[in-house]
Amino acid sequence: MKIPDIKLLYLIPLLLTVSCSNTVEVIETGVKEVVQQPLTCPIIESEKWHSWLDKYEQQEGSYRLNISGEVLLPNPAYKFKWLVGPTDRMSSPGLRLFLKPIAQAGMAIQVLTTLPVKYELKTPISNYRHVSIYCEDKLLVQIKDVVLTD
Repeated sequence: MKIPDIKLLYLIPLLLTVSCSNTVEVIETGVKEVVQQPLTCPIIESEKWHSWLDKYEQQEGSYRLNISGEVLLPNPAYKFKWLVGPTDRMSSPGLRLFLKPIAQAGMAIQVLTTLPVKYELKTPISNYRHVSIYCEDKLLVQIKDVVLTD
């Protein structure tokens, strides 16, 4: 064999080794995008809503708005926060309330759970045309003719 042929024999295994390697180049960027979930209401269903006004003190012109109901959630690990929205200026006003379920940290069993909700609001108004309860932009219930009970 001639010298050029011998050099070619050494070159062939080198080419096969390089062409069959599994080298993967990983390029990391320092910026990670955070995708925010749109705000949605976790309440699947709501029912058994009641609302009434009563006098909790003997003071004239002081009333208490009481609201109770039940909501169906995907798990039992929720607390509730109530926010009072605007009252319209009708002769007998209407009130908007916002129920905000807040998921608690940690693990929870994933089972449909019906939880009771209650709310009390001190008010000088003795009757409401309606009380509307929302979760995010979803209307849960509109209770009409909320009047004083004895």
